[in-house]
Amino acid sequence: MKKILPLFVAALLVISSSPTGAIPVYGTFSGAVTGTGGGLVSYPVGTPVTGSYGYDTDRSWYDFLVNIDGQPFAGWSSHNYSGLSFTVDANGMPVSGSAAGLWDLYIGSGGYLRLSTFGDNYINAQVTYSTPSVPDAGTTSFLMGIALSGLVVFRRFSR
Repeated sequence: MKKILPLFVAALLVISSSPTGAIPVYGTFSGAVTGTGGGLVSYPVGTPVTGSYGYDTDRSWYDFLVNIDGQPFAGWSSHNYSGLSFTVDANGMPVSGSAAGLWDLYIGSGGYLRLSTFGDNYINAQVTYSTPSVPDAGTTSFLMGIALSGLVVFRRFSR
C-alpha cells in the first residue's frame, strides 16, 4: 500500500488541477468577393478570398490575415496596436469584430467580411470559417487523472 499511495496522490492532483495558461486557437477561412466599390481596387464578384485567424483562449492576442485571389492583401494583429478585436461563437469561429489599419476590417455574423479604407472604397466578401478542434484542458486533465487512478487500481489488484 505504501508504494501505491504516491501514485494515488499524483492521480488526485491531476484530477483537481486546472489549466493556468491560455490555449492558442488557429483557424482558416475561405470564400469569395461579393462586391467592391470606390475604384481603389476592383475584384470581380467570385474572386477567391482566403485567410487565417488566431487567438488565445484568454483573448490576450488576436491575429487576422486576408488573402485575395491568392495574394496577401491585409493583416491585423493585436500585437501591432491595430485595435484588432473579435468575438467567437461556441465553436471558436469569429462572429463579430473590427480592426483599423491601411484597410479597416469589419467581421460580421454569418461569415460577412468588409474591408474598407478612406472614401467609399470597400471590398465585401462572404467566407466560411473552420477551426481545428481544441481539446478542453480541464477535460484532458480530468481524463488523465482517471487513467492514472485506473493504473493505481490495476497495480493494486494485479499482484
